Amino acid sequence: MKENVMMGVNTIQTIDCLEGLKALPDGFIQCCVTSPPYWKQRNYGITGQ
Repeated sequence: MKENVMMGVNTIQTIDCLEGLKALPDGFIQCCVTSPPYWKQRNYGITGQ
């Protein structure tokens, strides 16, 4: 059963990301910026990257 989740603009949600995305209406997100945990997993050849 899909639960309706009320999400406002500029709020932090502590829910399962897949369930949260399913609860959003189409077109709700215009931009999503993430920072995956790549620390020391990629070498871009730049000192101090």
